[in-house]
Amino acid sequence: ANYKRPAFWITLASIAVFIAVGVCFATSRTSVAASAAQVENGSEEIQQAQVEAQEQTQEITDNIQLSTDSSEAANTAVSADASFTYKGETFSFLDDLQTTLAKIDAIGKPSDGYPLECVDGSIAYSYDETEHDSDFFVGTYIKNGKLFIKQISLMGPNVITSGGIRIGSTVDELTSVYGEPTAVNELTSVGAEPVVLGTLYDFKYDKYTLCFDVKDNKVFSINYFSPDVNCP
Repeated sequence: ANYKRPAFWITLASIAVFIAVGVCFATSRTSVAASAAQVENGSEEIQQAQVEAQEQTQEITDNIQLSTDSSEAANTAVSADASFTYKGETFSFLDDLQTTLAKIDAIGKPSDGYPLECVDGSIAYSYDETEHDSDFFVGTYIKNGKLFIKQISLMGPNVITSGGIRIGSTVDELTSVYGEPTAVNELTSVGAEPVVLGTLYDFKYDKYTLCFDVKDNKVFSINYFSPDVNCP
């Protein structure tokens, strides 16, 4: 019979080997394709993670920049509030003593008896004296052997704050510019029967306190105080 011929068995064996090899190649191609798909999916996941990380980093950067911008804006606003004009000259309570004196010496007239040295060694400066007071007063204090500005008190028609408040402005105008005050205190005379002399509206900031002396619902004097000293 044909089944006994060696050539037949060799041919049959060859066919079997061919089929087996074909199956192996098919399986190998399927495995490679699956592996490639897995790699591709993995790459997409990595790319997506990188995109999300970049977005999170950008968000953090934006928040930091926003916080910085807000801080700079707040500092600028406070610095602006510390400024005022007197006889058309711009001053700032945050300026040093020498700068302030150079400006006021150029436009103001020193009051009689000033500068005045106090018992503790500090010096008071007064300019543009009026019948009852002076329009520009500078008080100092000593710290580490140096003179620093303790207060600047302003009266008269020549002064206006950076917020547009001047002598004669109403309380409503005052609070519309500066908001609600940090503190409100009555200023009373000393004696057996104290008399209310006015009301002090304090607006406290990090580097100074802005205090308005109000009488009959109108600003009577404008005062800047250092945080190193107590307000009246």
